[in-house]
Amino acid sequence: VTTNNVQQAKDRAGGKHGNKGVEAAITALRMTGLKASLKEGKKRIGF
Repeated sequence: VTTNNVQQAKDRAGGKHGNKGVEAAITALRMTGLKASLKEGKKRIGF
């Protein structure tokens, strides 16, 4: 979502609803780590 000015950008980056971009980035990194840890636990069966 684009903004019309710097103040709009600052308002959207925090405020009463928090910074959703940071929350999304942290969640993505946690999911990447979870996926990697699940892969390590799998053992191959067969070929």
